[in-house]
Parts: sequence; structure tokens; C-alpha cells
Amino acid sequence: MLDESLSRLHVEFDPRWTPATYRPRRRTIRTLPFAWKAGAVALLLLGVGAASRPNVARLLLHSAPSASAAHHAAPSPWPGLAPSAIVPAYASPSSRPARETTYLGRLKWQGTLTDEVVAVNTASGTMAVGYRRSAAVWATWNHQMQNIAPAKVLPLATGRWQAGSNKPLTSFAAAGPYAYVTSGALWAVMDGPSSHWAAAPGVNVVRSLIAALPADPTHSLLLTEAAGGAQSLYVRSGLRASWTPIALPGVPVLQTVAVANEYWVLAGGVIRVWTPAGTWRTLYAPPKNFVVSTFAVSPDGSRIVVLLAPSSGVSGVGPLLLSNDGGRQWTPMATPWPNGSSPTSLVLEPDGAVAAFLPGPPGLIEQYRPSTGAWSILPTPTANSAGTGALAANGNGNLLYSGPGGHLYRYVQPSGAWQPLPPIPGGSGGQPPSLLMGIGTNEVVASSPHGWFVFVPDSSAPSGR
Repeated sequence: MLDESLSRLHVEFDPRWTPATYRPRRRTIRTLPFAWKAGAVALLLLGVGAASRPNVARLLLHSAPSASAAHHAAPSPWPGLAPSAIVPAYASPSSRPARETTYLGRLKWQGTLTDEVVAVNTASGTMAVGYRRSAAVWATWNHQMQNIAPAKVLPLATGRWQAGSNKPLTSFAAAGPYAYVTSGALWAVMDGPSSHWAAAPGVNVVRSLIAALPADPTHSLLLTEAAGGAQSLYVRSGLRASWTPIALPGVPVLQTVAVANEYWVLAGGVIRVWTPAGTWRTLYAPPKNFVVSTFAVSPDGSRIVVLLAPSSGVSGVGPLLLSNDGGRQWTPMATPWPNGSSPTSLVLEPDGAVAAFLPGPPGLIEQYRPSTGAWSILPTPTANSAGTGALAANGNGNLLYSGPGGHLYRYVQPSGAWQPLPPIPGGSGGQPPSLLMGIGTNEVVASSPHGWFVFVPDSSAPSGR
């Protein structure tokens, strides 16, 4: 089972736990073709569907919009680059949108040949990133170029993947000694040999997501969606209790996160909180013309980072806000190094840093440290021309990264290097995992079309802090 340590809101995975020995009983269900509406809405909010071309340079410039420039890009500031597209960009919720202009062409600058360049003008200067074959090779601040060294890569991690069950997961939640899982319209709690799959409440349910309270591990929340798109929320107050419906705080519900003894939900572009007392309260409502597109929260709820996106159907690169007091005060974060997109994964690390994956393409991983108030680029272990990937983290601060081709890595913080993980058993055609997350100090949960698995590293493997 899972070893409980509630005093620190921390979960350790016990390698002796072998879920295959009490695998949930199989149920035969009819699979319905269905696209999860929340994912489509999230993509629309983030505006990350822009096309890119290989082996070209792209320069993004921000300048104040004007009526005369609304439909015409300014002349290219660098020879050989031609204007291509304009999208709005925002430095903070209160700022007016700037014009983000894309320029296409080839560029050789200060003796370095790049296939792609992305630059943005901020209020305090110009920052740019140069790419060579989809890998970041230099970054500039006000034309002062700094070379980015290739990523260091350690030997393959040693350990083993333990089978959970033969069903792919749509969600996983570890709380105290229990592991809660969902697979489509089925849910289960791994609490012993009697564990079994059960059908989610409701009619025509095709997908469900589950969360459980770290401070009360027998209390859980279930979000379901029917074939027609209607969503419902349920809670349980014990392992043998029935699901009780509760009112939705808004629609669509895009995220559910369990923090201490509360559930935090992103619904209708607003972050709301539900407590076992049965009431909803608003944690963060964005300014007019903005919505929250994603958020991340520390295990104790003290630190929160949110990504905003413009509403009213306007796509663009939105601002990031950070709260260090549980959501009472919010501060705009510095502008990340540009790659033409907003983050699709946000991770709060134990030491106070924030990690983000920006899909681009090309994909870019960045890290924000409050001590410097600035972002830095973490070179990816392999070039990411597709712009696909996801980030997670373990309790020791090591990042987890799912890159193109389904390859999995962890960033070992003390070494400043990436370490590849063995392939997921039964993985097919380099497909990335549908679910990737860290549990405890050093274990990894991943799901493939053939089932879900837990990676338990050898005790001799570098584990970070």
C-alpha cells in the first residue's frame, strides 16, 4: 500500500505494494467515441494551435497597437525576415494588449546560424531566443547574447515498472494509504485485495476524474461527463460511503485539485474552493476580459500560480500571476523567454521555483526562481520540434518530462542533468503517456493504452534532495 505521512502532507510509495496481486476485477463496457470537451476548451483558451514551418526564422515583436497598424505589420527590423502574422500579447491583467508580430526567414546573428528566432519587446527591453534544429542555442537580453549549453544527460535510470491494471487511466490521486484511479467511466480505490472497478454515478457517463483529500484520505471527489457533454460533481465521505451529488461551481470544469482538506476547482475560468462543510467560495476571479486557463498549487495551498488567457474568443499569449499567501495577494510574474506560446504545464517545485512547458513549437522548458524574479531556460534532453510534452514533479523537486516520441525523463536537480526512464511496458509507437505524475519522493505514475504503471527507482539511483 501507500505509506501515510499526513503531518507533512507527503506521500511515499511503498515498493512492496504490488497492485497486480489485487488487480481490480474486469468489467466489460462499450467504448463510446468521445472527445473530452475540457481539453478542446483549454486549447481554445490558450490559443496554441498556430502552425509553424521547419527551418525558418521567426521573430516576434511587441509594440503598442494602433488603428493604422491593426491589420498591417511593421517592416521587418532585421534584414531577411518578413512579417507573417499578428496576435495580441499581455504582460499583466491590467495592461493593454501589445502587437506580437511574427517574422519569417533565415538568420545568422553574431556568427551563429539559427533556424528559428523568437523575440519579444517588454517594457524594460528586448528578449529573444535562437533555435537550431528546434533546440534553444542562445538567448539575448537587449542584444547581449548568452549561449545555451546542450542539456546534460545521465545514463538510463535503473528501477522497475510495477503494473497497476490493464486499463489506461484518466486520473490518479494518492492520499494517505490509498490510490484512487479512474478509467473512462470506471473508478476504483486501491485499499486492499477487495478493490474493484465500479461504474461512475450518472447516465451515459464516458469520462471521470477523481481527487482525494490529503488531510482526510477517505474523502474523495468525482467529476463525470456524459456523452452529450454534461458534467456532474460528486463527493464521498468514506471508503464505503455512496457518492453524493453537489452543485457545480460553474462550467466547464477543467481542473480538480485536492489541497489539505479542500478541493480546488477551475470552472468557468474562475478558481473556486469546496470544503467538506459543503460550501463553495471564490479563490480567484480574473479581471474583466480574462479567464484562468490553468493553475498549479503547492500541497499546503500557500503558493499558487495561474495562467490567464483573454476571453471573448480572442486568442493570445496571456500573463502569469503568483500568490505566496494562499490567494489573498497576486503579483504578475516576469515575462517568460519567448517561443510564441503560453505554458500548457505549470509545476510548483518544493524550493519555491516554478517550472513551465511552452509548446511553441519548438517546445521549451523554463524555470522561474523568486530569488531572482526571472526565468531561465532548461535545455531539453532532445530537440522538441513537435511542441508536444508535459511536466510534473516529485516531492524531492526533480522534474518529470514527457517529450516527443513518448520518451520520459526526470531532471535531477543537484546534477543539473536529465535522466531517461525506461520505456513504459507495452508502450506503442512512441506514443506519450496519457497521464504522467510524480508520487512520493521519487516514484512515477504513467499510463499507456495497455494499462497504468508505477516506476520505482533503485535505492542507489540519484534522487535529488
